[in-house]
Amino acid sequence: MKPVFDVAFSGTSLTFNSSSLADVNGYWQPSARRELQKASTAPVVFYDFGISGATAQIIYDNRQTAINLHPTVAVIECGMNDAATSVTIADFKFIITALINAWKTGSPGTAIYLMTMNPAIAPAGAWKANLPTYYQAIRDVAVLESVGLIDNHPLWGVPTSTQIPIDGVHPTAIAARSILVPKLLSVLSPLVA
Repeated sequence: MKPVFDVAFSGTSLTFNSSSLADVNGYWQPSARRELQKASTAPVVFYDFGISGATAQIIYDNRQTAINLHPTVAVIECGMNDAATSVTIADFKFIITALINAWKTGSPGTAIYLMTMNPAIAPAGAWKANLPTYYQAIRDVAVLESVGLIDNHPLWGVPTSTQIPIDGVHPTAIAARSILVPKLLSVLSPLVA
């Protein structure tokens, strides 16, 4: 067993630990790491490869640094910006599949998880209505490629402007911690036990 339990997160600004997106109570990744550490005898380390504005293609293009770490777990989050840029579902699935295959080839011992995030309550736009279709594509690829899934999207129900107040896309850290962290822990905790 590795001397550490390390998790590489790749994704969008919903993953990226940016102080401009965090409220005064902090960000969800440190909270998740602290809680996961309680279940692990090995040190728990999180790597944040989130990129503000990233699409699946951008995540793919920037994959190698994360893969080279050979982490215990890779969590890949995308969909929000892909829906906003209207990449076709077929192309979206193709890119995610290529990303999974890059991980399987470059770090075969890494457990791979795809992750959906929150709904968008942003101002009107076709992409907002199409976002569930992109999240369904993530679920479909996870099954087809036999990788894990951390499916946060249904847990939000109909989010409020209190949960996602600023731009209708980025939840507060309080909302993210209350919804994302328990789900993440339910998936990752058994791996560290």
